[in-house]
Amino acid sequence: MSLISNTVDSPWRMNAKVVLRFQDSGGTNHYAVCSGTMRDAEVVLTAGHCVYDRSHSWGWAQEAWVYPGWDGVGGQWNPPPTTINPYGFSRGTNFTTLTAWANSGDWNYDVGLIRISRAVGVLTGWFGYAYGGDCSSQLATTYHNASYPAEACGQPGLHNGLDMYYWYGHFDSCPEWNRLQVNTSGGCFDAVWGG
Repeated sequence: MSLISNTVDSPWRMNAKVVLRFQDSGGTNHYAVCSGTMRDAEVVLTAGHCVYDRSHSWGWAQEAWVYPGWDGVGGQWNPPPTTINPYGFSRGTNFTTLTAWANSGDWNYDVGLIRISRAVGVLTGWFGYAYGGDCSSQLATTYHNASYPAEACGQPGLHNGLDMYYWYGHFDSCPEWNRLQVNTSGGCFDAVWGG
């Protein structure tokens, strides 16, 4: 992974930091962060576990804040920052995931969408949808990923959820008909980290 210092340039600005608020059965708020990508002017693609929490039984997110091209200014996420980001922020209005994720936690269906209240994608642009091909064609394709890792990797302060990192390459295998796998060595800059 390499650090992206100018998040306002294309294509970086089409990637977003997402802050979510969940509420447990006792009414206590819990905040989480994820990464997402703009898929049209008012839709952000993210993981299903970002909009519907199964690990703590919190269920659907109560609120979401989406920051396209987040530059890290304004602090963490509890409470979500309201400072002026290069493209501002938008609030989530609807959350969607696939039934197989919500009902049974099937990782093959860990996909989520957030509809947002402000058409910030008009300012940033968005990525198109592409799907298809057998495993060998998928493994021959170069994939690009930019995200805001927040999961501790063993170096304090490195993955802070504020900085955008980018990596690219090929997947190593197709363990399921709709899922690709990448084999990593587990280091801070060459593994998949939450956030």
